[in-house]
Amino acid sequence: MSAPEWGMEAAEWTFRNSVSAAMFFLFVWAVFVFFKDRLSSGLRITLLVLVGIRLFLPFSPASSLSINTWFPSTRGLVEPATIETLPTGREAPVSTVVNQTSAHPVGFAGVCTILWISVLLGLFALAVISQIVTRRKIERLKEVDDADLLSLVRECGIPHSVRVVESPDRKTIAVFGSLRVTHLLLPRHVTTLYDRKEITGILRHESEHICGNDLLWNWLVFAMQCWHWFNPFVWIAGRYWRSEREIVCDHAALGNLSDSERRSYGSALIKALEINRPMVAGSPALVPFFRHKSELKLRLHYIMKNRPYQFVPQLGTIVLAFAFAIATFTSADEKGDVKRPDEPGKAVEKPDTGIPKKDGDPGGKKPEGDKPRVAPDNSKEAKVFKAYDKNQDSFVDDKEMEAMMEGKQNSRGRREIRKAIDRADQDNDGKLNKQEFIWWYTVGRRDEKAENG
Repeated sequence: MSAPEWGMEAAEWTFRNSVSAAMFFLFVWAVFVFFKDRLSSGLRITLLVLVGIRLFLPFSPASSLSINTWFPSTRGLVEPATIETLPTGREAPVSTVVNQTSAHPVGFAGVCTILWISVLLGLFALAVISQIVTRRKIERLKEVDDADLLSLVRECGIPHSVRVVESPDRKTIAVFGSLRVTHLLLPRHVTTLYDRKEITGILRHESEHICGNDLLWNWLVFAMQCWHWFNPFVWIAGRYWRSEREIVCDHAALGNLSDSERRSYGSALIKALEINRPMVAGSPALVPFFRHKSELKLRLHYIMKNRPYQFVPQLGTIVLAFAFAIATFTSADEKGDVKRPDEPGKAVEKPDTGIPKKDGDPGGKKPEGDKPRVAPDNSKEAKVFKAYDKNQDSFVDDKEMEAMMEGKQNSRGRREIRKAIDRADQDNDGKLNKQEFIWWYTVGRRDEKAENG
């Protein structure tokens, strides 16, 4: 498969997955709004993971229950219209037919594919450049030399491989790295800004980011957003994901602490909001203590909520998610041509194409003479057959037919070509001789329900 063909296939696969994932995320969004804080953070994270899986699902099994059957086919949005370059009305020289099929215009779908790939690579390149620049700045920062603070950092579970540095510019609390954390950023004079209980809660929170490999998850989420950059729901889902990860780290940091200790941790969040500027956007290699003011309010709400989650909302969400996954993780059931059985007492009339019917066919028409009627070599049909027959073996196979038909150089087009050959192939040898090809060219391609012989 050539590079343009691969790009078109990837664009079609991406678009279909993006539409289905958007529908599943709308369900997740509705569940979040309806149940609010009655769902556990683990279940909310799981639902968002399912959205990510749908974005990169390599295949979608066909099902009549698929929600895609309710919508028109999206094929025309990512594939060029099928254009046959062969003459259909008036006769044209064979040389013209061959020259037309050798050129493959880019078309609207090609332009969309190029735009999609260009923006994808551009976004990812900007993130990598941003990480390199940020790393150089962080590596020049002064390391923390307070022995008591460093001892508390290690007690909270942050490994020795993570360097603890000061962040004097924005007084930021964050972890930084590539796929694993390499630096912990703490404000200068952090011990004067927060008391020991508050610092302990903050460090345990950052330790959970390190243990949970959140930088790796950040890059995976960012890769999904780059791949599906045209889908706004993917960006919204990424924001939800980061907020839920912060809540999960909050719960893990608090553990079974008392209400007073929870309030102490909540006061640390409020102080961080007063000291720092919210980070609306940033590199996936940097995980700050908080990003948005609205996110902080939600985290404070969950911190103060210290009661078990009810079983019924959890179970109902799981059942609904399973049902909706069946509808969105599948594709429309594409049924092939189904041969209808002949009604008793009725003869099926088939077009007279000059090809002899198979023995025993009650509706067959015996051709004149002992040999079937063959089109003259100077006829339009014979010239077209000769143009299709690239290797001059007196047969046309699926590869030769695909080469002569624009818009069919993809998996769906190949399946349609295979079906067309099977309908016209009277002797079941997998390719078309001259008579079978003429039947397809004159009758079969205009009437897809027609059967040869």
